[in-house]
Amino acid sequence: MTTVLTTPSRGNHANPTPDTPALHATGNRHHWRHAVKPRFALPDVLFDVDTAAVEAVVSHGPDHAPTRCRIPSKQALDHRPSGRILGIVGTGYRIVTNREALALAHTVCARAFPGVTAHEWAPTRVSAPQTLSYASIDLHHRANVLNLTFADRTRDDPYTPFVRVTNSFNGSRALRFDFGFIRSHCTNGCIFERDLASLVVTHARNAVAGLDVKVSAFPIDEKWRQFSTMIHTLKTTPVTPPIAHELIAALLTLAPADHCRTERQSAERAQVVQEIRQRHAAYETELGANAYAVFNTVTDFAARPLELGTFNRAPTTLEQRAGTWLRTVTTDLAKASPLDWQTHLTALRRPLSLSSSLPS
Repeated sequence: MTTVLTTPSRGNHANPTPDTPALHATGNRHHWRHAVKPRFALPDVLFDVDTAAVEAVVSHGPDHAPTRCRIPSKQALDHRPSGRILGIVGTGYRIVTNREALALAHTVCARAFPGVTAHEWAPTRVSAPQTLSYASIDLHHRANVLNLTFADRTRDDPYTPFVRVTNSFNGSRALRFDFGFIRSHCTNGCIFERDLASLVVTHARNAVAGLDVKVSAFPIDEKWRQFSTMIHTLKTTPVTPPIAHELIAALLTLAPADHCRTERQSAERAQVVQEIRQRHAAYETELGANAYAVFNTVTDFAARPLELGTFNRAPTTLEQRAGTWLRTVTTDLAKASPLDWQTHLTALRRPLSLSSSLPS
């Protein structure tokens, strides 16, 4: 059996924590405890990161002493306040702290939106797993609010733009910046533009010297216009409850009932179906029997995810799917209205149907 251990060494950022715990693994399976993704305060994720050497301890049986050897191509990343292991990455992995990522996000905001200064964007929402192996930080615009009033003009429906930076310490996610809109009186939001900026790594003498971002600027007023037009289309598109429930299930990638192989899977699927009906009924009462109620129900699952073992959907994934569907369904409605919902559902249920990047 091979056990992987981390031992403190001087890393890229500062002196490592002397009491760094070992990360044990058998084969290639790391025994992390599965954890939900709670909300954190901003200071919780603005921590420093140290590196540690990684060693393999190979057991040769009870009559032989184990051998230890350094794994030169790997390094562990440590959470400095606690010494907890955040992940194991290659020695060439460019470590970016969340503090650096947040600074880059302000740069993206300044470059992406002409006439809107960086200080107008404030970090207001943070999410991360309990392991802190990655984090997402949302910067909301301090004053820019779009009020999408209803047709009867008796109710307000305000939205606020946000830029999300996602940073990882275990190599599972590339540093990325996305743009979206969040409903101001709740936490429902959608990703409207993926990959708002691309990372530029500058090198000097074969070592990483710094980071920059390449941004395609666009007027925020233009994004408001596009989003407002699409939302208006959803509000004026009627959808009956049975079709709405099918649409929501497809957007949540809920497996068909006959795919459930265990009683637990069947029971948890029934719980998701019940949640779909209850949450949609609330939005249908508030917004009407339309596609906009479907859209809000999906983003509601992103804002308030279910903690079920067989139904585990990342909030960011659902926000991206909601944003992509917003474009897809409004494009389909522009081609043919009323829409053939069964044909639309068949397309939604295809694997990877909404996994491509959002168009700009």
